[in-house]
Amino acid sequence: MKKYFFTRTIVTLIVLLAALPLRAASLRRVSGLVQVQAVGFGPWHAISRVPRTLSSGEKIRTGPGGSATIVFFDGSRMVLEGDASLILESITGERRLLRLVLGTAILDERGARTRLITPTAVAAVRESGASFRATVLAGGRTTYQLFEGLLGIEDNRGHQALLRPRESLRVDLRGMAVPRILPTGSQMRKASAAVNLRKEMGYDAERDSRMSQGAASVRRGELEHGKALIDRDGNRVRTESYIMRPAPNKFKYVSLTGRGSAIDYFYYQATFNSGLPEELSSVWGEMFGRVDTMGGRTLTGYDIGLSNGDDNIRTRASGGHAVDLNANADATDDVSTVFDSKSDSYVGVAGRSVFVPLFDQFGIYLNGKLKRGWTGTNIQAQSEAVASTSNDPISGAALTATNAYLDGTGFLASRTESSSYPDSTVMRQSVIESYSDGAFLNTDNFVVDGDQGVVSSSDFGAGTAGTGFQTRLLDFNLQHVISATEFGGRKIDLFVSSRLMVLTGLIK
Repeated sequence: MKKYFFTRTIVTLIVLLAALPLRAASLRRVSGLVQVQAVGFGPWHAISRVPRTLSSGEKIRTGPGGSATIVFFDGSRMVLEGDASLILESITGERRLLRLVLGTAILDERGARTRLITPTAVAAVRESGASFRATVLAGGRTTYQLFEGLLGIEDNRGHQALLRPRESLRVDLRGMAVPRILPTGSQMRKASAAVNLRKEMGYDAERDSRMSQGAASVRRGELEHGKALIDRDGNRVRTESYIMRPAPNKFKYVSLTGRGSAIDYFYYQATFNSGLPEELSSVWGEMFGRVDTMGGRTLTGYDIGLSNGDDNIRTRASGGHAVDLNANADATDDVSTVFDSKSDSYVGVAGRSVFVPLFDQFGIYLNGKLKRGWTGTNIQAQSEAVASTSNDPISGAALTATNAYLDGTGFLASRTESSSYPDSTVMRQSVIESYSDGAFLNTDNFVVDGDQGVVSSSDFGAGTAGTGFQTRLLDFNLQHVISATEFGGRKIDLFVSSRLMVLTGLIK
């Protein structure tokens, strides 16, 4: 009787356990902006505390520079890199059905349960497991890189391929290409982010201790991502991006673009009037400003640097304070739409208070000398700023031929600017600044699909302005090619995240 009771108890327990909801997966680590949307189409919620249980039907997305580590019930792991979107279609004890909508995911599969769906293909882990990377670009183009195990891939036309270790495969709407051999471990190490970053330490225009502090943050693994892209000339380049925390009230985004041994460099450092949270999720939504209420955190300054190792451009702004642009005396700066990071879309704000940081000091420097700038005192509209002519806008020092580009009158050279989209077939914006001393500064902005090069105008419906254009821009990367009289024929040529440019207000 006791034996029967014991057996019956075990059977009952098994039945009860089977009836419990399966813990599908959990978020174990997040960095930067990570959001989860519950089943259906409800609001997106930023995740700041982990672990956080995930269930079938939920959606996950990461912001620029963000990352999310997902651990499944059998110990398998997936890492979502920045600007990625994933749907947990279905997760059971027998199978995982995951849909990678956009971005890069790295999966270490310990069984053979996972099927990863993209807009152009389905990848299935074979046998006892696999380790691979999948990247989905705009238009659904997908690239697979297999490191260990076997991976079966089928495109939307029914064609199939079996990837073996150290092979890669690209699939688009036309079908799949021929598998290629990945670089060897030694080749990949030679081009590693760590090597690139050490080289680049000497290129920062600041050349001060803050960069070494930032490098330490990178080594601690605070945030590090990299990927290969195709540039405007059809060449493959390597990009790396990092987020550093040089001070409690600052963050610094760094992006490296490598071509062989050459490295071009971009950084954006933001300074606020108060300390920042450990996770920057809530900060991204406040970069441009706030709608309806001023809030307690304001961007008081920023520092932007671009360099090719020989030449550099530095933009500095300070004296930031929040101003309601829709309530000031200048109707020309009224704001009708703003980008809402929570809904990942533009929303109408006409007639509402929109508090935007304006800066009393601003300067752009080429190779250490002032090119242009302005000053003001608690300006309430950008039109109140006074262009710099005889003094440095940041330091206040008198301008000389040593610290500024002067024209023949002894004052800072004035400029005129023209902007155009000179190509009818590709998305390229050309901005030409002409100065009264005869110099020029030319910036070509290319909208680039990381796997195919420059995007065609048809991908934007030939539009070059408006919220539709801006929203579409989020699906791509931006390649900046900058030339100047002072560069002596050299160029700064680098990739920058379009989403970062939008969230920081550099693109409005």
